[in-house]
Amino acid sequence: MPNIPTPSMIWRCLGKILNETLGKFFLASLSIGSIASSQHLLGVHAYWSFQTDQAGETYSNNITINTFPDGVPSFSTTGSSFTNLNNFGSTFTASDSTVWQPGKAVAWNGKNGSNGNSFQVEINASRLKDFSIRFKFRNNGTMSTGSLVQAFSTFEYNVGSGFISIPAANLNLPNNEGWSNQWTMDLSSLSEIEATESLTLKWSLPNFESTTENTQLRIDDFEITASVIPPLTNSTVIEITKTSNAQPNGYTYPVAIEVPTGISTPMPVAIVLHGRGGTGQGSLNQFRNTLDNHILVAPSGYLKCWNITEEPSDLPDIEFLGELITQIKTYPNVDATKIRIVGTSNGAGMANRVFVEIDDPGIDIICPIVSQLHTGNYRNGNFYYPSNEQNTGAAFGESKGYDTPKNPATGRRILAITNTNDGSIPYTGGPKFGSDFLHSQDAAFAMATSQGYTGSQLSNDAGVELYSGIVKYSYLNDQVVHIKGSAGHTLDNNLKTILREFFDRPPPPATPTSLIASATGTEQINLQWNDNSEDETGFVIQKSANGNSGWTVFKTLPANTVIASDIAVDKGETWYYRVKATRADGDSSWSTMKSSTVLRSRQLAVSNYNVLFINIDDLKPMIGSFGDTTIKTPKMDQLSSTSLNFTNAHCQQAICTASRASYLTGLRPNSTRVWDLRTHLRDVIPDVVTIPQHFKESGYNSHGIGKIFHGTTIAMQDGERSFDSWEKGSSTYRYHEPSHAAMEDNKNSPLPATDKGEFLRDGVTPVGDSDYSAGVIAELANSKLAQFKNDYENNSKPFFLGVGFYKPHLPFTAPKKYWDLYDPETDIDLTGYDGTKNMPTDVNEFAAPYGGEQSGYSDIDEPPSAAQARRLTHAYMACVSYVDQQVGKIIDELDRLGLAESTIIVLFGDHGFHLADHGAFWAKHSNFDNATRTPLIVRVPGMQKTGNYHTPVGLVDVFPTLVDLCSLPYPKQPNGLHLEGTSLLPLIEDPSQPWKKGVFSQYQRRIWKKNSAGDTVDIANPGNGIGYSIRTERYRYTEWWRTETTNQDSKGNYTDRDVKLFNSPEMIELYDYDNDPKETTNLVNDPNYSLVVSELSAALAGGDGWSTVAAAPPALTSYALTINSGNGGSVNAGGNFEHGTNASIIATPDPGYSFAGWTGNGILDSNLSNTIVNMREDRTVNASFTIQQFPLVLSAGLGGTVDGSGSYSYGTNATIQATPTTGYVFNGWTGDGITNPNSATTTISMTESREASATFILDQLELSIISGSGGNVSGEGSYTYGSSPTITAVPKEGFSFVRWEGEGITDGSQPITTVEMTKDRLITAFFSEESYRLNLSSGLGGSVQGEGTFPHGSNAPIEAVANTGFTFSGWTGDGVVDANRSITTALMTEARSLTASFIQNIYSLSFASSSGGSLQGQGSFAHGSDAEISAVPDVGYSFNGWMGEGISDLNLSTTTVTMTTNRTVSATFIQNNYELQLSAGHGGSVSGSGSYSHGETAQIAATALDGYTFVEWTGTGIADSNLSSTSVFMDGARSLSATFTIKKYRLEVLADTTDGNTSGSGMYDHGSWVPINAIPANGFVFNQWKGENISEANSSSTTLLITNDQNITAHFSPKAIEKNILSISSSPTFSGTTTGSGSYDHPKVVSISAHPMDGFSFVEWIGEGITDSYSSSTQIILQQDLNITALFSLNSHKLDLETEGGGSLEGSGTYSHGSEVEIIATPEEGYSFSKWFGTGVKNPLAQKTFIQVDQNQSLQAIFTRKNFSLVLNAGTGGIVKGSGTFPYGSSVNIEAIPNSGFKFTAWQGNGIQNPYSASTSVEITESLDLNASFEKLKVTNLPDTSYVEADWYQSTWLGFFYQSDSDWLYHQDLGWVFPNKESENFIWLWSPQLEWLWLEKTSFPHSFAWSLSENDWIFFHFKSTPPSSFHYNEEVWKTFEKDRELDVLESLF
Repeated sequence: MPNIPTPSMIWRCLGKILNETLGKFFLASLSIGSIASSQHLLGVHAYWSFQTDQAGETYSNNITINTFPDGVPSFSTTGSSFTNLNNFGSTFTASDSTVWQPGKAVAWNGKNGSNGNSFQVEINASRLKDFSIRFKFRNNGTMSTGSLVQAFSTFEYNVGSGFISIPAANLNLPNNEGWSNQWTMDLSSLSEIEATESLTLKWSLPNFESTTENTQLRIDDFEITASVIPPLTNSTVIEITKTSNAQPNGYTYPVAIEVPTGISTPMPVAIVLHGRGGTGQGSLNQFRNTLDNHILVAPSGYLKCWNITEEPSDLPDIEFLGELITQIKTYPNVDATKIRIVGTSNGAGMANRVFVEIDDPGIDIICPIVSQLHTGNYRNGNFYYPSNEQNTGAAFGESKGYDTPKNPATGRRILAITNTNDGSIPYTGGPKFGSDFLHSQDAAFAMATSQGYTGSQLSNDAGVELYSGIVKYSYLNDQVVHIKGSAGHTLDNNLKTILREFFDRPPPPATPTSLIASATGTEQINLQWNDNSEDETGFVIQKSANGNSGWTVFKTLPANTVIASDIAVDKGETWYYRVKATRADGDSSWSTMKSSTVLRSRQLAVSNYNVLFINIDDLKPMIGSFGDTTIKTPKMDQLSSTSLNFTNAHCQQAICTASRASYLTGLRPNSTRVWDLRTHLRDVIPDVVTIPQHFKESGYNSHGIGKIFHGTTIAMQDGERSFDSWEKGSSTYRYHEPSHAAMEDNKNSPLPATDKGEFLRDGVTPVGDSDYSAGVIAELANSKLAQFKNDYENNSKPFFLGVGFYKPHLPFTAPKKYWDLYDPETDIDLTGYDGTKNMPTDVNEFAAPYGGEQSGYSDIDEPPSAAQARRLTHAYMACVSYVDQQVGKIIDELDRLGLAESTIIVLFGDHGFHLADHGAFWAKHSNFDNATRTPLIVRVPGMQKTGNYHTPVGLVDVFPTLVDLCSLPYPKQPNGLHLEGTSLLPLIEDPSQPWKKGVFSQYQRRIWKKNSAGDTVDIANPGNGIGYSIRTERYRYTEWWRTETTNQDSKGNYTDRDVKLFNSPEMIELYDYDNDPKETTNLVNDPNYSLVVSELSAALAGGDGWSTVAAAPPALTSYALTINSGNGGSVNAGGNFEHGTNASIIATPDPGYSFAGWTGNGILDSNLSNTIVNMREDRTVNASFTIQQFPLVLSAGLGGTVDGSGSYSYGTNATIQATPTTGYVFNGWTGDGITNPNSATTTISMTESREASATFILDQLELSIISGSGGNVSGEGSYTYGSSPTITAVPKEGFSFVRWEGEGITDGSQPITTVEMTKDRLITAFFSEESYRLNLSSGLGGSVQGEGTFPHGSNAPIEAVANTGFTFSGWTGDGVVDANRSITTALMTEARSLTASFIQNIYSLSFASSSGGSLQGQGSFAHGSDAEISAVPDVGYSFNGWMGEGISDLNLSTTTVTMTTNRTVSATFIQNNYELQLSAGHGGSVSGSGSYSHGETAQIAATALDGYTFVEWTGTGIADSNLSSTSVFMDGARSLSATFTIKKYRLEVLADTTDGNTSGSGMYDHGSWVPINAIPANGFVFNQWKGENISEANSSSTTLLITNDQNITAHFSPKAIEKNILSISSSPTFSGTTTGSGSYDHPKVVSISAHPMDGFSFVEWIGEGITDSYSSSTQIILQQDLNITALFSLNSHKLDLETEGGGSLEGSGTYSHGSEVEIIATPEEGYSFSKWFGTGVKNPLAQKTFIQVDQNQSLQAIFTRKNFSLVLNAGTGGIVKGSGTFPYGSSVNIEAIPNSGFKFTAWQGNGIQNPYSASTSVEITESLDLNASFEKLKVTNLPDTSYVEADWYQSTWLGFFYQSDSDWLYHQDLGWVFPNKESENFIWLWSPQLEWLWLEKTSFPHSFAWSLSENDWIFFHFKSTPPSSFHYNEEVWKTFEKDRELDVLESLF
């Protein structure tokens, strides 16, 4: 019996596979025929049901598969003779034995030929790979180009960039009658289709030619299988190999991966790039905590670096990263839109390269850390990349080999972090590591500009401080952020926080783009833009009059809005607009600014108009008001009387679906892509905006009734998108007029049985208006109007009511009273109707309507007979009158409800209709006037112009017209489309104005005429064309082009009907309606019309309305403007201007002329030189000018008169004259235009108004001055009479002024005085010689000698005597001959005050050479000071003590030296030794432990035991952890562990015949004993085992020692007669062995024994005849064949865990023998894990490891207390004690010792018991860095105070002063004072002599003060002899004697 799985077994198997995503599953089992359940399908198959909306054209359906991972695949077909088959065929057994049941199939039938044949499947394959396809087919006699079809044309795939042929595709499609042909292909090697979001597979077939027999291609049972791509995990292996010059054999990049747990998927990915010398694992460690919500992917570069410029690596790292990103994005748990690149140092250089060079759209953040762009990446405003990555570096000049320009991808966020104190790559840039780096801020600015920033670079002080020392510079609303930090060449915690927040923060909303501002021709500007954001909460629009300033918010809009309008604008105004997206956590940047100018004023009032939108199916302009004298349309005539009627209006394609899709969207058919009846608008442009939809979305009640769109269902009427509600409006009953079924509501109804000639509902009741659809529609419309009235009046909510009449479309049915309005014989003229299509000359029937619409009815012939033609015409007229009455009912109700004055009415037909014209033209479907022309009636409340106008307009104009009338914004159409019509609002306001040349229509054909020129060309699908037509007021011009129609989308819609195949049209038509209204003659070849053909061909081809941009303003009639100029000026050029244009005219007078005025018609203001002319006809205007008169005004200064003032003509040279009076002389003219300004009589040029002035001066007198010896004088010269010049006497050095002598001196005693000049003067100055006072003073540390009074020029001897401990340092003051000598002289050229300065002795402190460390603190120090010194050991050394004199503590690394002489000290260091501890995991031993010196390389070896293999070393410092013998670099104590793994071998346990079975085969550890069993079949006995290492070869149950791979064979033989067989087995199978099996005589007592395997115990025997079932060795009485079993149980062992030190353990317990148990050691705070102590631990040095439990066992985890460093730092003024390394929890005493003159203030840092105690303690719980601060005793806190020496200070406020131990200061000049600083600008100062003084901040010795005691302002002059002060109230100088109070003050201290 076969092994058939039960349903539960299959379910468990299926669940396991689906849960673990293993193996393949079916994407689609296109069970066109069902597939039988099988284990292979795992229940995932599904049926594809084939149904078509229109059989014979196309098929489309979705596959429903519950287990498909990413949505639902879809299957579609194309073909002109395509059908679907139901339950076709029979069961089919495939090659894999799968049985496929009969079901549905798809087929292409070739009897009538079939073109465009293909089928395709579309799949979301983003998680799939390893595709395989199969289907069943029958190819029965299909033919193409005379041969049997034997193959597909192509098999292609498309992943979003177009179809590509599949390599080595299986195209084989054998042509035979078989029903069970199978097509298969394995696509698992086609990696391009794997992990793609959109995958399309397409099979194309040749076109089938017609055959006499039924031929067919059938496809059935379509099936695709694929494998699911597993998620990315820590163990995922990514292998990418690259080669280069340095690595010709290739380098495989190691890639470390860390996937966080507990994070929802998909997750963002951070690719972290290490710095030079780093590894990927190091990057994981660096960013693990910061980016713990990211998948971290960390590759390692070749030689631990990345190739930027001159690194050791020359690998193509950019190629590698591009491939890495592509691979990562395929994993299902990866968010492919959030790939972040993070690089540090050298890795940041790589991140910068990624920024420039990789355009993958999945990269959303790039974060370079501590390395900015270099000049290779960016220079001269451009970004670059290296064309050859192996040619980079300084050898390639400034470019560093980066030689190819490239624009970085946009839309990314950038976080660039660099540090100001980075010693590796300077913040400010410069040459480093073979690169010339940019300044960090310049680099950030360059990145910002690449992302769209257009502003100026942020200045250095424009940043925002985030933390101390961390500044942020933000561009583009935080899209590009630069962080200026201070963490050196790394990240500190604050920078990590910033990085984390930047990565976690969602980007701001995307900036709106493609803003368009357009004036619609009236006082309204429409705006639209692209909404690029998914999560904005709204939009804000601002407007400005100049685009630079004055921006104001004019509109705030909700989310997802993309349009707006501004009606607060006037004609002539220009407005600028910008828009941004808003969100609570930040807005987008502003969009690009756009402007528009309002060109027209609006005459109609702006109002919330309602809209009544009436479109009537097939209505041609057969209306009384449109000129038809026979038709009866009183209601539409009445509407026309108050409306504007466009009598030359045309649809854009004369077929229902295409026309309605066009005018309801404002787009032409080539934009909607709707050219036929079957294509649904939403299928080709899903997001297109329709008229009712736009009004609905603008706040209107939008309701539709009847046929608005083409179709009769709510879906076809776009009910959910365009309307709030829609009603069909059909009648309940169907009636017929006897014998005329075409006039029925049922297209296929048979001829009637009776011919009573009555219209009866039930045989009795006549049919009424409401028994047909038009009457129902009118009633529904009136009911809806009543509802809308309440909402409009109470809620101010306007309505849009769309009313679509199905009539007069066929069938022509109407109540009898409307038939009776017409006499079919007299009212219908069918003259010339003969049933033949009478084509115009030179036009073939391709241009004619293809007919067939009326002939589809059972009672109409093709062509209709004359009687039928008359009856059809009669019926059409009856329907028009019937619809007219229904329109009247709606208009009457609108009036009755009072809504007429607030409602716009627009009425039109969707196209025209041929009624037996051109001999036998019927229906529409052409470009002739009867097909395209339709009435268009527009009534607007308040309109001034009504009547009929023949201006050519199109139905595509209706949308923009209604939008403008209602002041709504223009809609935003998708795919870059815009409304293509032109608003008729200007025509509604002034219908007489010129308009655009024509209106455009088109129509396509599927079947082309035979023998056309194109048939000579081999094209894919001959027989298709399209005609484009333009209709002007007089002409119609049409071009027919051959087009392609082969491509269809998934729903069968044609996508290429507008693709022209040739460069010229196939046929051209031209009709002149003035002379040929019935279009009988094609004039295209008439030479008299060649100019017309040329103009209209250009208009048609030039896109005047064809393009997909907004239509241009209408072309208006042009008029000539001639501008003439008279003498004296010029005018601007004239030209041609459109009707109504205001042409600018400008008159510019010549110099000296004035504009006099304009003459001519149409001038706005003839008195303005710059005005306008309104161009409504040809105009001539003239400008006149007059010569100018200019006044001349002369004036005279004091001392003369002038002549010549008056009025002069332009260009006159007027004579002017100046005459001086007695005592004065002429001095010149001032003013413009004077010929000679220096001549008293001259001329002046009168080219403008002039003013001139003559100046005169007095005669001059001489002043002479004589100087006596001892001085100099100034002031002599020539002076005017009566003046008083100043004279000055300046004594020479050593002299003083005495007096002046002479006449006219004002004051002869003053050195500066004046002389009165009434005549020439002679003045003498006298001087005398001087002597001076010499005052001496000394600073601290000495005294002076030599004060006295000395003659000018003498040398006074002076001496400075230093006190003990001081050295003279120099004299200060002027005149000292040698200021550096203590005994010298002073040159007495003025009173002098000199000061001798002394300094304490300075000694040098130097260091002797000390190996093993460095010393700090040497320098120069004052006598007696304590110099602080520090010894810093090198790495690997320790401080061992100081040597030298004066050292306070020889054993402290930081101590002081007392400086009483020059000193040299040294320190000793000793090299560190480190312990190397090695431990071995289970399975081996180690060697190499010991003590090693710092820097020594220790050799270590791991030796595996027999049967084990070395795995790796764990620990740090290992040269190669994968080598058993390697080395360790000893720069610290190390603990290493070697791990081993046991070898495994394969055991095959075989039987030599089929007469028995064996057990025991498998994989086993080396050295293990494996039980093997031989089980003979019935009638056979076991003989023996053959093989090695068998413990008992003759026992059927025995054990085998595993030492290698081996095969063991059990031998059996037939059972002997009269023998009994004893078979013994073990349970469980591998738990033990037995003895006793065999063949025995009957009866027999047999000894049996059971031997448990290691870890097991014997339990009992199970079976018959056993003497003692519980004894492992017992006997059995064998009287028959017996089977017995030895039962064993698995042992359990206890595992105890203990600790030494502080920590906790996990893993204790009782476990089954052989269990591998995870044990975890967790240290307590302050402790670290050291190792496990005990046997069997896999890795003794790992906190988390494993142990195999095979006995009761105890382990111990060793924890050691952590040591922490305590570093004490002393501020200026003291030293500290207590630094060192201490165990966790220690309490350490610390001490701060102030230097002389300082006091301790506080400790700063953590863990201090009392921060304000100099001697305190610290609790050690971490490494600490503490600071002690000191302050100077009693140092005055004055601004600008600086220390001089020995407690002497200097201040710009007080000069030199001594700081005492009290709050008093001893001032060099004031003596003892008490300061009290009040502010930065003044100080109160107490002087015992002057009491309180108030001093402004000014420099001594000249100071102003306010004395409270004297209540007076005082000016101090301290360097006078003696010091003096000027008292302002008393106006006297007083002597200031400081010594007077000295004894009193000293007594205070």
